[in-house]
Amino acid sequence: MDNILNKHLIVFVAKDFTRGLGLEEILPNFAIVCGYNSPALTKLKEKGTNILVTDLPNSGKILESEETVQYINDLKKELNCQEVSILCFKGDSKREFNCKKNGWNFLNLDATTTNYLESKINFQTLTEEIEIPLLPTLSGKMKDLNPTGLSENLVLQYTHGFAGNSTIFTTQEEFLKLQSKSPERKVKITPFIEGQTLTLNGCIYQDKIFLSHPFTQKTGNLKFTRYQGGSYGVIFDSDEFPSHLLDQTLHSSYELTKAFKRHGLRGFFGIDLITDGKTVYPIELNPRLTANIHPFTTQQAHNHLPPFIFLHILEFLNLPIPTPAWKDYLHPLKGETTVYRNLGDTPIKITEKSTSPHYSFSDLLTNPSLKEITITPGKDSEVLPDGKLKEIWRI
Repeated sequence: MDNILNKHLIVFVAKDFTRGLGLEEILPNFAIVCGYNSPALTKLKEKGTNILVTDLPNSGKILESEETVQYINDLKKELNCQEVSILCFKGDSKREFNCKKNGWNFLNLDATTTNYLESKINFQTLTEEIEIPLLPTLSGKMKDLNPTGLSENLVLQYTHGFAGNSTIFTTQEEFLKLQSKSPERKVKITPFIEGQTLTLNGCIYQDKIFLSHPFTQKTGNLKFTRYQGGSYGVIFDSDEFPSHLLDQTLHSSYELTKAFKRHGLRGFFGIDLITDGKTVYPIELNPRLTANIHPFTTQQAHNHLPPFIFLHILEFLNLPIPTPAWKDYLHPLKGETTVYRNLGDTPIKITEKSTSPHYSFSDLLTNPSLKEITITPGKDSEVLPDGKLKEIWRI
């Protein structure tokens, strides 16, 4: 495997450079191409990581730019690599097309599979034969749905979204108004559950299922997000996670993963769940990387485990390695993340210059006196609505 990777350039392409961090410590030929300038990048470059910063808004735009193509092809020659593989945050037809056009491998699920598994209205169909606790669910066009009897308070989800921006808390009466305005729009409806939102990461590698210890998802605080069901970080610390909830969470997540695996799921994924303190209910699957990927990756590596994102790459390159027992990945993690977003309707220009002596969550793990790291955009950066103004990692 080492010989293959030594001749292989792997490039992480995403708006946010932090999502690819951790791989620079593992892969012999690695680069990041991003659209998020930050003072933290200075330290990353000083350590020798290959990185190109663009001013483009997403990985689709980044991948199709001449600057990116030239940079990757030049770096391939410089490092004497024979192949190039591109890893993005999620599968997408535009990203797929640009990789194929340039003769690069695409290390994500294909767009068709991604969209099918990610669509919230497919969740009911894909899980209906699984013998695990599931919330009563209605899915389809709004004009065809009658949620009477589900609950007075409802959770409505549109087909696709990110960080909770497609989730609405509503009532029976308010649903009728939404139904009359958008009768053809497809939605998933479940009862509103007062409780804690959980999440975990997993990876399907060489036909094996690996799951992480669950952790808490921060949601719904309108100081951090414009959306009622919006997420803005996670709390990894879970040493006191009740054993009966842990067992339920892992059992349901494993059965859920087996079901989605039959429909093409492989590599890295995330599962969101909710609990009322007695029962744990899976609510959605994310067939892609997750927003907590960097602190998650660095902690797995710190625990001397092949990180899930590394197994994901090997899965798509079809490279086998010996793996730890699945139970080894259930070690509780540490710390928390908090994302501050632009909550307005117009872009915000960063006018202050800041510096950052740190760029990685691993600095928190190796420096006991360091309790917090803040990642911010660089001066003169423009942060779009819902864009990230800063992210804080704590331990």
